[in-house]
Amino acid sequence: MKKKLVGFGLLLFGFAAISLDLTLENLIPIGHALAKMADHWLIALGAAGLGAGLWMFRQVRNASSDRSDVKNSLGTRLLSDYGITVTACIMVLIGCVTLLVMLQVAGNATSKTDRSRLQIESIKYGLGIAASGGAVAALLLAVRRQRLSESMHQLAIQTQAHTEADAAERRVTELYTKAVEQLGSPDAAVRLGGMYALERVAQSNIGQRQTVVNVFCAYLRMPYTPPSKLPPTVDAAVVKEAKEELEVRSGAQDILTKHLEELGKEGPMKREDLPDPSPSSWFWPGMSINLAGAYLRDFRILRGYVETAKFSGAIFAGEANFESTCFHSASWWHDVTFQDHATFRNADFYVARFDGKTVFDGPADFTGVRFRGVAWFNNVKFQGKVSFSNADFLFKRTQNPRMLGAHAIVKADGQKIQHIWPEGWHLREAEGNSNYGVLARTKAAVPQSRLEIEASADQSDNLS
Repeated sequence: MKKKLVGFGLLLFGFAAISLDLTLENLIPIGHALAKMADHWLIALGAAGLGAGLWMFRQVRNASSDRSDVKNSLGTRLLSDYGITVTACIMVLIGCVTLLVMLQVAGNATSKTDRSRLQIESIKYGLGIAASGGAVAALLLAVRRQRLSESMHQLAIQTQAHTEADAAERRVTELYTKAVEQLGSPDAAVRLGGMYALERVAQSNIGQRQTVVNVFCAYLRMPYTPPSKLPPTVDAAVVKEAKEELEVRSGAQDILTKHLEELGKEGPMKREDLPDPSPSSWFWPGMSINLAGAYLRDFRILRGYVETAKFSGAIFAGEANFESTCFHSASWWHDVTFQDHATFRNADFYVARFDGKTVFDGPADFTGVRFRGVAWFNNVKFQGKVSFSNADFLFKRTQNPRMLGAHAIVKADGQKIQHIWPEGWHLREAEGNSNYGVLARTKAAVPQSRLEIEASADQSDNLS
C-alpha cells in the first residue's frame, strides 16, 4: 500500500513539474534565468516522476492476485492516518506550487495596479488550494467514521443473529433432553408425553428431524413382550404394564409413520418430486428408518417416502401395509415375520432383500410393485396367497428376482391356492408334503446353473 501512495505522489509531482515548466516557458521572457533553468531540468524531472509513479503502480498490480482485494486495501489504507496525512500534504504541495507560479505570473504584469491585483489573486487561489488539503482530510475522516459506523452496525447485527441462533439451539437442546428423559419414565403417560414433545421439536426444527426419527426407531427396537405372549401365571401388574407400553409404542408408530406419508400424492414418490422441508408441512422428506428387530403392530406407511429402511428381524403383528410407498435406497427385510396380511401394492423398491428366514403367515400382495434393482426372495416362506401380478423387475442384467429356495403353501382347508408368481417362476409340489411347494424356474427362463438346480431339488426336505 505504501508503494501505491508513493506512486500516486510521484505522478502528482510529475504533472506539477511539467505544468510549471510550461507555465514558465509561456509567461516568462526567454532570457530570464529561471526560464532557462526550467528548460534544463523541470521537464526531465517531471517525466522521471511520471515514469516512476507508473512503475510503482505496475509493481503493486503485478503483486496482487485479486483486484477486489486491492481495491478494498486501497480504500482502507487511504482512510488510515497515514493516507489522510499524505493526501493533505499533496494538496498543500499543489497549493504552494500554484501560489509560486501565479505570483511569478503576476510579477510580469506591466502595470503596477494589475501586478498588485494579480498578486492578491495569486495568494487567494494558492492559499485556497493549500487549505483544501484540510477540507480533503476532513472529508476522508468523515468517510472513515461512516464506514466504521456501518461496520459496527453490521457487527452488531451479526452478533445479534449469533446470539439468537445460540439461544434457539440451547432451547432446542433443553427441550430435546427433557423429552428424551421422559421416555425413561416408569409412567406410560409421561413416556407418551415425551413422544409428542419430541415430535414438536422436530416439526419446528428441520435439522433435528432425522435425530428424532432415530430416537423413535431406537425406542421401538427395545425388547418388548406383548400382553398376548405373557405366561398365564404372570402378575396382573405386569400385564397392565405391558398393555400400557403397547399403547406408548402404538403412539410412537403413529407419529413416525404420519410424517413419512405424503397422502396428497398419487402413487410412489420420486426423489426429484420431494417438496422442500418446511415447519408448516407434516411430511418429513428424506428420512431413513432402522426398525431391525422391532415389534410393530398394524404398521402402515401409505404413499410414503423412505430413503433407507431396515426391518431385519422385525415382527409385524397385525396388518403391514406399505402401499404406494417408495423405498428409494436399499431396504432390508431379512428374517422378518409378517403375522397377518402384508401389502406392498404399487410400492417402488430400489434394492429389496426379503431373503433369509422371512415368513409371510398371511397373504402377501406385491401387485404392481416396481423393483428397480435386484429383488431377493431366497428361502422365503409364503403361508398365504401370493400375488406378483403386474410386478415389474426392471434390472435385467442378472437373474431377477432371485427366489431360490422359496416355498409356499399349495392347499389350505383342502382348497388349492391360486398364486401369481413373477415371470419365469412356478410352484413345484414338494415330494412328501402335498400342502407346500418349492419355487422353481420355468423352462423358458434363463438356464439355471447346476448349483441352482441341486439346491431347488433339495428344498422339499426343509419344508415344515
